[in-house]
Amino acid sequence: TFSLTANGSLRWTSPEPGSNGITNYEILFDGDQIYVPLWGQGGGPEILTYDFDGDLLWTTGDLGLAVGSAPELDPFGRLIMQWALIGVQAVDRDGQLQWIYDPPGSLGNVVGPTVGSDGVIYSGTWGGGDLFAINPDGTTKWLVEDQVEGFLWHMVVSPDNSVLIDGGAPDFGQPSTIRGFDTANGSQLWIQDFHFEEGLNEFAGWIEPNFSHDGKTIYVNTEFSSNTKPANLYAVDITQQGSSSASPDDFVVSTGNVESGGLPDLMHSDDQYLVLNPIFLFSRYQLVFTVEGTSAIIDPGTLEFNLEANTLNFVRTIEQTIELFNYDSGQFEEVDSRNSTATDSIATAHPGGDLQRFVEAGTGAMQARISYENDLPFDFPFRITRVANVFLPFKAKVDQVYWSITP
Repeated sequence: TFSLTANGSLRWTSPEPGSNGITNYEILFDGDQIYVPLWGQGGGPEILTYDFDGDLLWTTGDLGLAVGSAPELDPFGRLIMQWALIGVQAVDRDGQLQWIYDPPGSLGNVVGPTVGSDGVIYSGTWGGGDLFAINPDGTTKWLVEDQVEGFLWHMVVSPDNSVLIDGGAPDFGQPSTIRGFDTANGSQLWIQDFHFEEGLNEFAGWIEPNFSHDGKTIYVNTEFSSNTKPANLYAVDITQQGSSSASPDDFVVSTGNVESGGLPDLMHSDDQYLVLNPIFLFSRYQLVFTVEGTSAIIDPGTLEFNLEANTLNFVRTIEQTIELFNYDSGQFEEVDSRNSTATDSIATAHPGGDLQRFVEAGTGAMQARISYENDLPFDFPFRITRVANVFLPFKAKVDQVYWSITP
C-alpha cells in the first residue's frame, strides 16, 4: 500500500516492499482513515487500518477478528464483512466488534455481504440457495430459504435500495446467471442467463459492477472458461420489475420415447440434449411431449414460449408444432408451427389475446405441448417393414425450453 502526492511523488508506503500479502480489493476511505484489505498467505484477508499519514492504527489480525471477505462500509462508518465464513459481522472504526449475525438454521458458508445506502445488509449461502437481509442493528430483516438455484458468488444492491443483484451458476459446469431480487422480501424479479459458446461456459466475472447515472442499468463483465475467448460486457435493465423466466418443472412423453437425457437437459442452452424418438402412428411417424412449468405472474401482460431444438432427419422435412394449454377452454391451442431445423434454432411463440388463459388461476401452472411429425407418403412404412424395428425417419434433440412472462 502506498500514497502519492498530486505530482506522483511517494508520500509513504506500508508494508515495506518485499512483504507478503496482495492488495487486490478496493481500498475504503472513511473520514481520516483508510481500510486496506490485504490477502495474505494465511488464507482470508486481513484489514489494515491507516491514517492519512500512513501510520498503522490497527489490524483485524491484531484484534483477533475472523475475517472471511473484503469489507464494505455502511452509512454508520462500520465495516461489514464475513465472520469466519459462516456469518456476518460489524466492526466500528476503532476495530471493536459491534455484533455478529449467525444465520438461523446453520445455512452454511455465506458470500461476502453487500450493504445498501440505508444500512440494510444482504448476503446468502455460497452453495445452497438461501438469501437473507440484516437490519443495521444485526437482527434478521427477512430470510428466504431455497430461493437461489445453484451457487451464489457475488452480490450488490442498486443505488435506490430496491433491487438486490446476485451472480452465480445453476450447477458446476454450467454458464452463470445474474438475478434481480426485491429487497423488501427477497422474491425474484428477473433473471439474465449467460451462454455456452464454442464449448466454453460464460461467467459473470465482476469484482465491483457499475450502475448507470440514473441507477436503472447495471454493467456486468463476463468471462469464459478459457482465456482464448474474449470477454463480453452486458448492460442489464434492473427495472424489469416482476418479469420472470420459467423453466420446466417436469415433462411427459405421450407419443414416442426417450433415447437419452432428462429434465436437467432442458434448463440451459448448453448443447446437452433431451433426445426423443418418434413412433409410427396413423400413417406417420409422430413424437409428442408436454412440458409443465409454473409462473410467478398469474395475470401476464406478455407471455412467450421458447423452444431451442433440432432434428436429426433421415428423410424429408419434419413439422414442429407448439401448443399452449388454454385453462379457459381446457384444450391445447396451437401457437407456432414451422419446419424443424438440422442445427439448433430457437422457436419463440408469441400468442395474442388474453394471456391469462395460459396460466392457471391460483397455482400459476402452465403447459406446453411440442409435437413433431414427418410427411412421408402413406405407403412408406410398408417399404421398410423388414427394418421397421431399427429405422426411424428422425429424432428430436431438445436443448432448452422456457416461458418468458412479464406483468
